[in-house]
Amino acid sequence: MKDFCFVINGNNSLNIMVPLFFETLVRCNDVSDYCIHAIIKDVDTSGVAIDPKIVDYIEGQKNTCPTELIVHHLDPFILERGPDRQLTPCIHTDVALTAEWAMNNCGDSDWVVLSHFDIFFKKDVLSFMSSQIQHDTGVVGRHAYGIMFINREAFRQSFVGFRTMAGFHLVLDPGKVGGEFYKVRINKDGTVDGKKLIEGFDCFELFELSLGTIWFNAVCTDIAIFKEYTGHLIQGSGYHNNQATANMQRDNMRRMANLYKTTIL
Repeated sequence: MKDFCFVINGNNSLNIMVPLFFETLVRCNDVSDYCIHAIIKDVDTSGVAIDPKIVDYIEGQKNTCPTELIVHHLDPFILERGPDRQLTPCIHTDVALTAEWAMNNCGDSDWVVLSHFDIFFKKDVLSFMSSQIQHDTGVVGRHAYGIMFINREAFRQSFVGFRTMAGFHLVLDPGKVGGEFYKVRINKDGTVDGKKLIEGFDCFELFELSLGTIWFNAVCTDIAIFKEYTGHLIQGSGYHNNQATANMQRDNMRRMANLYKTTIL
């Protein structure tokens, strides 16, 4: 048995996106070996309350879901602080800490699947990804692409969590001889010479890097596989507060809902 977890929050076209996600999840995947956990943020990091009909829809799926469905209600995690000020609430912090909460509170199986809810399923990606698991596998997939299988024991042994960190550069270490050696340094003011920007670390990436130090392997499924088995409705562009982008995404969601004949609330 595995625990499949997804988080619902915000108010961006959830009336289309949530049913499209859930109905294609149980239709296109063999979920008989999974306990599904829906984690609902009744209020998001910006203080926006979720539409009650979304909650009613998920609660109502308990009656028809082909496997056990457990609904959790969780407050947002807002922990971004400086020494003398409160920083802007960070959605990435909430994503990471909610995922850590799920690892510790959603079931007790050996494997946890963490999934975006802004995806839909074309084929049985769960069976495909599960087939990639070996005795020394720590993760399968890539959370940025939509789904990640995580070995719960690897999570317990890892010395880092899932949080994102940014503002790092590779800085040439002039004290080394016999080649070019770099150190990772925080460099927000841009004053260090010979630096190379590090893109990231995004949520889960430091955890993925840590696995090699405790002898677990990471199976980083290629994005082409995800595109074959799933569709990603929002991705990074959806985080921008742009009404034209939101309208385009909503139109695409509606097309997919009509194509897969899923509910529109």
